[in-house]
Amino acid sequence: MAGRDQQDMKIHLVKDTERLVWNFEKSETELWKEPPEPLLEKIVAVIFSGSDQWEGTASELCETLGVDIKPNVLSLRLSINASRLFRDYGIRYQNSRTHNGRKVSLWKEINGEA
Repeated sequence: MAGRDQQDMKIHLVKDTERLVWNFEKSETELWKEPPEPLLEKIVAVIFSGSDQWEGTASELCETLGVDIKPNVLSLRLSINASRLFRDYGIRYQNSRTHNGRKVSLWKEINGEA
């Protein structure tokens, strides 16, 4: 098997400064696991403990979560982690612009339905 059919592995290389090449040292074949994202865990614990959806501004979300993050940074982190939020927790994320400003929407999908 080749290419994408290969299992993930971590390869350790050592730089040979005399010959200006990288030399293979060892490889690890244990699967790489993403480190936990505290923001996603907090969203699940605080917002979805008693509800299946949440809508509001990024500022309101910061206040609801009780986190000391600027609203634009929170929106950026959610955008970056949107696929992980759905994959790990079944929660969809959408950031939209309305005539009143930007709106953040979070909802749980139940059996593939919004």
